[in-house]
Amino acid sequence: MIAEMSAAIASGQHFNNKMNKDDKSFQQKANEYARLSIDGIKGMLKKAKSKNEEKAEEGQTEIEEDPLEIATGQNFDGTRTYMILLGTGGPAARIIGELDEYDEPETAVFQFQDWFEPWTPSEYIPEDEKIMIEYARHFYFEKTEK
Repeated sequence: MIAEMSAAIASGQHFNNKMNKDDKSFQQKANEYARLSIDGIKGMLKKAKSKNEEKAEEGQTEIEEDPLEIATGQNFDGTRTYMILLGTGGPAARIIGELDEYDEPETAVFQFQDWFEPWTPSEYIPEDEKIMIEYARHFYFEKTEK
């Protein structure tokens, strides 16, 4: 879903019409991209929770096939972190966060990047973080050996 949105964006469809207005700050662009992406994630999660077994399986498959990359790391203080890459190029998107002692996502931040711009955290409501954490908990975050 997110990869499809990124492909549409790269080809100049849909999103460019909404975002490439000179009067918008990069932060506004990041926020709009996050809103569209989180809405897409909500749709996949809703489908995965369906009481219809076939629809639920389809939703789970969409979630599993959505990320381009999943990685783990560690901060200098020893906190384990994760990254879910949702799209590359211009623009790019990812969800980053910290893992708890059981290697489950504990926090989530949506970041957006475009040509010649740094990774920028989007501004969102607390409910959005819960949605991103729920999405991230569908993945296994393997410990990396030093």
